[in-house]
Amino acid sequence: MIHGYLNLSSERHVMQTQSTSQSTRSALLASLVEDKRAELGLLQSFVKRTYADSLVDGDEELIAVCSAVYLRINDLQSDISSLLY
Repeated sequence: MIHGYLNLSSERHVMQTQSTSQSTRSALLASLVEDKRAELGLLQSFVKRTYADSLVDGDEELIAVCSAVYLRINDLQSDISSLLY
């Protein structure tokens, strides 16, 4: 009887640990995703400023690069959002 109780208790502990581990992993993943979103936001701001400067300077090549990078950042942000929700 005691053996059965110990097994049941041990199984509960394992299930609680797995649940806690899953919760911890989920929280860490959510934090990591938010950090990466913030990084993309900073990069996007930099690209916008560089794009504006290149428009003033008339640098066609830099305008094209900034446009492509900006569109890719938008795609990445959309991908992240779709993965989360």
